[in-house]
Amino acid sequence: MGLDAAQRAALADAAGEFPATIEEYFADWPPQVADVFIAHNDFAAMTAVKKRMYEFPTTVAELQAAAHPTLAYCGADDIYLELCQQQAGKLPCHLETVPGDHFMTFAQADNIVPAAIAHIDSAEQALVSG
Repeated sequence: MGLDAAQRAALADAAGEFPATIEEYFADWPPQVADVFIAHNDFAAMTAVKKRMYEFPTTVAELQAAAHPTLAYCGADDIYLELCQQQAGKLPCHLETVPGDHFMTFAQADNIVPAAIAHIDSAEQALVSG
């Protein structure tokens, strides 16, 4: 994410406590969706990622040097929307704001698949034209 230490600390504070169980983690999700995610996720891995994600070492300068077109997306109701917009403004990427909050955005592929396909098509066209 290219965040400095203060931004990472603010994100950790905003995220709050991590649930104790995978069932608690997905408790607010629609039951049919939650059941699928519970069956196909490793809670120990999710917990490990959560513990490390706020220590992500990539800098904005490293992200700015990316040599490939990048698509970022964030839910319109995501608690990190403003941060996503700030970060995307500093990077050579296209930010797509889609319906949903921080979790449901990832659970509803129909929100992002069209944008992802358009992004890939655009990148391919740039390669062919370039």
